[in-house]
Amino acid sequence: MAVSILASGQNSRGTENGHQKENQCQKEDWKERMKAEKKAFFEQELMLSEEKAEKFWKAYDKISQKQWLANKAVMDCRIALEKARKTEGADYKTLVDNLMEAEDKLSKANNAAVEELRKRFGDEMTAKLLVAEERFRRNQIHKLNRGKGGPDVQRPQKPRN
Repeated sequence: MAVSILASGQNSRGTENGHQKENQCQKEDWKERMKAEKKAFFEQELMLSEEKAEKFWKAYDKISQKQWLANKAVMDCRIALEKARKTEGADYKTLVDNLMEAEDKLSKANNAAVEELRKRFGDEMTAKLLVAEERFRRNQIHKLNRGKGGPDVQRPQKPRN
C-alpha cells in the first residue's frame, strides 16, 4: 500500500490540497462570472457609453473594494461568533462588541462610498447606481432560488412526504 501511494506521488494531504485548489479555482471562476455579469448589468442599467464606462469602473472598483473589506470584517466577526457557540467559556461580550464595531465601520464605508460617487458622478447617477446594485442583488438571489448558485451554495433537502 505504501509503495503504491509513493509511486503515485499522492497522499491524503495531496488529495486534500487538490480539492482545496479545485474549490479555490471554482470560487475564482464564480467571482469572475459575477463581476462580468455585474458589469454588463450595470452598463445596461446605467446606459454607459464606452468612455463613461471606463471612467465609471475605475472609480467604482476602487470604492467598492473599501466596502468589500468592511463587509468582510463583518462576516469574519459573524464567523467568530458562530465558532464561539461550539466553545466553552467564549467571550461573547467581546465578540458581540467586535461585530457591532465592524457593522459601524461598514455603515461608515457605505456612507463614504455614496458621498464619493455623488462627488464623481452626481446625484442622479448615484441614485441609478444604488437602484442597479439592489436590482442586481435581487436578480442573483432569484438565480440562487432557481438552483443556479455559486460553488458554496448547498441546497437544503426537501422533506419527503
